[in-house]
Amino acid sequence: MKYRVIGLERRGELLLAVVIKQKEDKLDVYLESGEKVTVAGSKAIHFFSTVEASDEKSIKIALADTRDRFSQEVIDLAMLWECLEADISHSLPELLAAYFTTYGEKEAGALFVALSRDKHYFAWRDGGFVKTPPATVEVNLKREKAEKERHATESSVVSWLKGTTSSIDLTAEGVKKMMDALKKFALEGADSAPSEARRLAETLGMDADSLLDLLEEKGIIDPDVNEALYRFQLYSEYPHSAREEAQKIVASSSNLDGRAVIRDSWNIAIDDAETEEVDDALSYHQEDGCHVVGIHIADVACIVPPGGPLDNFARTRFATLYFPETRLPLFPFSLVKKKLTLSVREGRPTISGFFYFDDQGNLVRSYFAETVLVLSRRGTYEDTAGQLGEEPAFRKLHEIAIALRDKRVKAGAVITQLPDLKIKVKDGKVSLQLQTMDLPGHLVVSELMILFNSALGEKFMREAIPALFRVQSKKTDAQPEALNRDDPLYPLKLRWNMAAASLSITPAPHYSVGVPAYTWATSPIRRYSDLIAHRQLIATLHQNPLPYPLAVLEEMKMNLERLEKACKNVEIARNLYWIYKYLKNSNDKVYQAVVSRVLENQKVMVFIPELLQEFPFHAERLSDAQEGRALSLRVIEAYPRQKRIIWGQVTV
Repeated sequence: MKYRVIGLERRGELLLAVVIKQKEDKLDVYLESGEKVTVAGSKAIHFFSTVEASDEKSIKIALADTRDRFSQEVIDLAMLWECLEADISHSLPELLAAYFTTYGEKEAGALFVALSRDKHYFAWRDGGFVKTPPATVEVNLKREKAEKERHATESSVVSWLKGTTSSIDLTAEGVKKMMDALKKFALEGADSAPSEARRLAETLGMDADSLLDLLEEKGIIDPDVNEALYRFQLYSEYPHSAREEAQKIVASSSNLDGRAVIRDSWNIAIDDAETEEVDDALSYHQEDGCHVVGIHIADVACIVPPGGPLDNFARTRFATLYFPETRLPLFPFSLVKKKLTLSVREGRPTISGFFYFDDQGNLVRSYFAETVLVLSRRGTYEDTAGQLGEEPAFRKLHEIAIALRDKRVKAGAVITQLPDLKIKVKDGKVSLQLQTMDLPGHLVVSELMILFNSALGEKFMREAIPALFRVQSKKTDAQPEALNRDDPLYPLKLRWNMAAASLSITPAPHYSVGVPAYTWATSPIRRYSDLIAHRQLIATLHQNPLPYPLAVLEEMKMNLERLEKACKNVEIARNLYWIYKYLKNSNDKVYQAVVSRVLENQKVMVFIPELLQEFPFHAERLSDAQEGRALSLRVIEAYPRQKRIIWGQVTV
């Protein structure tokens, strides 16, 4: 059957169609897009010759063949555009007459198809073709050129990343821009990436983690980059204004007038050997028949003013971030070293808590004060197991710490003393070591920091001072004290029996610490919430208006909770990365594991005590998929970015 081919305009597009039926001024047509529509006869721009077809499929093929045939002739629309006057509507025959000396159906079809594909020079408007203004043509041509260049760049980038092209010019502007977009996708994840990067990642068939591995392999991203910082939106450098403020503070002198100077009594700061941000120190002396324990905390509030660039940055970072390979201080390290950290033989401003105990270890009285501490020396936890631990002053502190712990236990505190997994990275090599927390120094420092925080929390509660309290409830039916400490799953079971602690503006007990009120105030160099507590305390000591009224703290709490969780998660994610990297290179080491949870289809979770970590595993035998079952495992393959591991079971 023969059908007449026409060219028409529909919804701003120039299309070819066949006329199936004509009635008066109405045309039933089949468009090359596959639609059947009825249009007014006036919509027809040009009538071409007929084609033969038997059904819809053959009609569609005939239209495609017609377009291909018309496309064979090259039409220079730019030249035609130059020849015609502006602001005049032209019919297709008029354009044909202006372009061709003689023309027929082939030329008419070629011009129509050219006009349908290239819309830079002419627009169909009110029944005719009108020249596009020169400025618009220039913009459109530039856009088209840029789009073609972008497509070419995208193709070359994809080919290079897939390995089908051996080299690429990474300094080329388009390539660099595209690589930056891919880096953003890989580091921050799909949600934060530009659409161009998402499209490229889809073309490559990669998620953010696999793309990160590829870009690292290609040298686009630094090896072992910490993507967790970006994904938890914590990657940020100190703004220029904060660095500038830090420099001014370092160059200026602090007003320490009126403060008691602590230099003659026995005092010491006890930390890990590598600690550089020394927040706290302890002192001891006897007074009026009492044993006076001094707990001295760096007074950051004296150095960093509220509302300035440094304070604003710290409020949005929340805490110093610690990673196996580095740390990101809450405050610039130059400021920490020269003004904030407690330093031997240098007078530094401190907030001190003085606690008076009688010979029976009972707390008689206590108070807080602004002081200046001239630190006598520093010691490590390991030192307390040796000569330092034998000094009379330390022995008295240890005796008091034991009494404090016993009192907390009677109040319901849960004493854990779990080991800590120390992950260290040097020159890209990972080492893991379980570190016990049962040295005398651990007990002394832990108990006295708890004493300071709980005493301040109770002061805030007693005097109705708005504060950010740390609260923790007891899980229903939880009995952590009944757990068997010799059980290899004890660390996990203890965690499962404990509710998470949280921030609250309403004082309430802290279950595992065993105190009626608790706040964080012993690490202001490293935690913003501690700085808030200090500022509230200082205002109270001077009977000044509180810098953080209740309404302000209510507004801050939600954001600080979010930041605290993000800081914790990014540290966990980074530790896991290095654990998986360590396992990837574990050289056939056999690990002793215990089935901690049974899932389904012989899938279980196993706990490896020497790593303090749970991993998924598929048990080979149904008899092995039982909680408490001891297994010997060897790493087959580990994928640090994906936090995924394949274990092989070792038969002993």
